[in-house]
Amino acid sequence: MVRARWFPGFPMPGSPAEPNAWFRPTLGALLELLAAGELTPVVAERIPLVDAVRAHQPLARGGHAGKTVLVAGT
Repeated sequence: MVRARWFPGFPMPGSPAEPNAWFRPTLGALLELLAAGELTPVVAERIPLVDAVRAHQPLARGGHAGKTVLVAGT
């Protein structure tokens, strides 16, 4: 028999409490700023999904600034 595990930050299925409920309005506000052009994400690198292992290398080295975006179908 496999026991279910709970990870902090993730609600258990069927749980009435949603510990991340605060995030919904925050995400909505961020998406509005993004749509209005008032927020510009910093993309450090775009890497094909097939090279996903390479995406972890800058994180392991440290000194990483910006987001790494995995691109499908390239």
